[in-house]
Amino acid sequence: MKLLIFLVFFVQFNVLSQEQNTMNFNDLTNILNQKFSKKIAFSVLISNNNKEVYHQNFGFSDKKNNIPVDEQTIFNIASITKSFTSIAILKLMEEGKLNLENPVTLYFENVPEDLESIRIHTLLAHKSGFDQSYPLEDIETSDKALKTILEQKLSFIPESNFKYSNINYQLLALIIEKVAETSYEEFIRKIILKPLGMTNTFFWNDEMSEKKIAPMDKKMIKKVGSRNWGWIGASGIFSTTKDLSKFWNGIYRDGFISEKSKKVIFDTYHKASSGTEIGYGFYKNPSTKWDLKEVWTRGTEDWGHNSVIRYFPEKGTAIIVTTNSDRVGKDKEPGNRVISDLIADFLFQ
Repeated sequence: MKLLIFLVFFVQFNVLSQEQNTMNFNDLTNILNQKFSKKIAFSVLISNNNKEVYHQNFGFSDKKNNIPVDEQTIFNIASITKSFTSIAILKLMEEGKLNLENPVTLYFENVPEDLESIRIHTLLAHKSGFDQSYPLEDIETSDKALKTILEQKLSFIPESNFKYSNINYQLLALIIEKVAETSYEEFIRKIILKPLGMTNTFFWNDEMSEKKIAPMDKKMIKKVGSRNWGWIGASGIFSTTKDLSKFWNGIYRDGFISEKSKKVIFDTYHKASSGTEIGYGFYKNPSTKWDLKEVWTRGTEDWGHNSVIRYFPEKGTAIIVTTNSDRVGKDKEPGNRVISDLIADFLFQ
């Protein structure tokens, strides 16, 4: 019986791989060029069963000087940063340095009474009651960031409801700093970027050449290069599709985290009215218009840059898009969504 199951899986695996290996990806490149490349900068990577089958860059990193987007062009990945923070917390758990049931009072003094019941799990699952607000913008020090968070009021009793909030993951970043005894950025470099070979991923406070960053809002780019808690833990990382592929493959397939941690991260802690299932920094759609299940993480900044990692387990296919598009199309959706939907249509319909 076990041999039969293995043979069925082996046949399905090969059929799926052959489907994508025989596709004419030139058609996809032509479609993407026609629809988007004159308007925006973006990069696309598709992998199947951990192997890259398509990677293409589009548009210009410097349109005035006719410099195209290349493999070194980085995009801000916005809330995909939360996925990095989630993995960092689970790595600390694997090392026995924290427990998901630990309350925030274990790490910080003078926590207000209404926040005392918040646990690490509460923050990971967006169940603290913090509003989606941005009180840490332009705050440089960890101490001031913590003081500001502890002054925030909750909209409900912790774990009685769900509300997406950057503050959850900013507070997790502060816990990481407390436990790891180093900065959030240094810990992410040590525990994620270096082991996975992500050499083209950077933080908001890193010194980066403006020429390396895909075109972005002029007011915002002036803020890049200095530490700013508005862009730590919940957003702020810059990366490429190549590096994001290394990140995803490390998590999902390469044993970078334990099977136990993987189950914890991708478990369901809340189900939205849309049917989306909320995990720890990742999300699941039990069904899609392609009759496939989907695991994803996405980030969108209102000043343009946005990215997505979408994985379809029944096909073994990951679609990764980074772009500076802002919202596009008649429905004004983030470019990563429009582009990745088009790619999924091309692959699965």
